[in-house]
Amino acid sequence: NADSTTGILNHWFGGNGIGLDPGALQYWSMDNEPEIWEGTHDDVYPVQPDAETFIQTYIQVAKKARALYPGIKLTGPVPANEWQWYNWKGNKISYNSRSYVWLEYFILRLAEEQQKSGIR
Repeated sequence: NADSTTGILNHWFGGNGIGLDPGALQYWSMDNEPEIWEGTHDDVYPVQPDAETFIQTYIQVAKKARALYPGIKLTGPVPANEWQWYNWKGNKISYNSRSYVWLEYFILRLAEEQQKSGIR
């Protein structure tokens, strides 16, 4: 969840943390290879979430990270490789009567969220 995921930021930069300078670390790359977590992180995700569930979690974490550290620049997700970035759980994603490849869907959904919230 957003609290446990952003806990690392408090560990790095918070008052009781290890004292890193948040200005020295401007980017936080969120979520490494989420399209293959079912096979690589089955201890955390025994069943990989669908793409929209992942998007909603990503947005919650991003909002929490921005609330804690407004200047943080978020990147990611980092895809596994050139052929797996295309699919989510082996398929394209159906959304609003269209099919999207994984990263296209991710960019589209974040753009929609940005328009709703006004926060980039």
